[in-house]
Amino acid sequence: MLNKILNYLNDGKNTFKVFFFIVVFLSVVKLPGIFIADIQPWDEGMYATRVLSISLNGDFLDQSSHSILGFYSGSHPPLLIWIGYFSSLIFGLNSITLKFIPFIFGLLTILLLILIGRNLFNPLAGITAALVFSSNIIFNVFSKRFQFDIPYTFFILLSFYFFLLYMDKRKVIYNISGGIVFGLCLMVKILVGFYIPIIIFIFYLFLRKKINYSLSDLIIFTSMGVIIALPWHLYMLMQYGNDFIDYFFKFHIYDRAFIGVEHNTKGSGIFYFFNYLLSIIPYNILIFISLVKDFRNRDNLDVKKIFLIIWFLTGLTIITLFRTKLEVYILLILAPGSLIIADYLIRLKEASTNEKYMTIILTSLNILWSLSLIIRDNIFYRNYANSFHNNFICMRACSTFILFYQIYFK
Repeated sequence: MLNKILNYLNDGKNTFKVFFFIVVFLSVVKLPGIFIADIQPWDEGMYATRVLSISLNGDFLDQSSHSILGFYSGSHPPLLIWIGYFSSLIFGLNSITLKFIPFIFGLLTILLLILIGRNLFNPLAGITAALVFSSNIIFNVFSKRFQFDIPYTFFILLSFYFFLLYMDKRKVIYNISGGIVFGLCLMVKILVGFYIPIIIFIFYLFLRKKINYSLSDLIIFTSMGVIIALPWHLYMLMQYGNDFIDYFFKFHIYDRAFIGVEHNTKGSGIFYFFNYLLSIIPYNILIFISLVKDFRNRDNLDVKKIFLIIWFLTGLTIITLFRTKLEVYILLILAPGSLIIADYLIRLKEASTNEKYMTIILTSLNILWSLSLIIRDNIFYRNYANSFHNNFICMRACSTFILFYQIYFK
């Protein structure tokens, strides 16, 4: 019976059927929260205010005059704001309309994880990665908030998917499409989209003699994105000059990277995201076990697996070195981390008995560490209102790992 299920999941013809089942499940558990929750007063409310400003004032290109604290919230590119506005023309301007947008982006992000996993490894790896990614509290929270984080994650994944297709098929349309999506990512959140060509460039530097990708391909890719994003940025620069630059570059980039803003520096420093990664998914230790194993076997690694490792390590390095520590930054590495976990779980079936026992022991310690985060939150912050929710998330993640153990370890 179990083998039949695995064979069904690993059959590429069933990919969209499985995705439909995931959509139905997530809709059942998440849509009630969307229908009853209000707009969160700070970040979510700031961007909802920009949508309202377009409706009331017609300032489609630039809402900074009516944004919360001016350029503090108004210097971010407006693609998500435009999507919110056009959605409100159809469904009305309300919290459900705005919250539904990141939910749809979240579902599409899961689909892309399945497709990328299928491209990198096999359909089963993609489905496993999707389950891992969707079982953590960051996805649970931000897939229901009208903020930039889930949409830019979607565009990063879509751009990388086109990049992988281009390496496979060498059709120029895929490289151009990836560049266009990179440009759309730039239009969601300040400069985050440059994460995409940076990773591709690092990958190119390491493997240019082994891959079917050239520097001219990367130039075309990057140019397409810059062409799409440049007009709005030039408009804002010409309109406001240094006032726009001070927030766009200094506050949102330099200060966040090197100084820390709004008391979002953490005492744990460079270890913050390592700790948080191990806390939100109680088996994320598998990422580091896999990386150690791959490093030992580096001469035999497939180039696509190397791309995945570069994707993860580059993102981890960036958010670790950033002085500002926000939990949501971890979305930059959750997708590649989920794919690494999925690949490792499938490979673990052929691993030695000692490696399996080591994995079980380390994962058990990871689960205990994750549970201790909830206990510390309740002790130090008296966060009893969220204790049931946090424990539910942790139990769901633990049960997912137990399911993976039954499927892959034996």
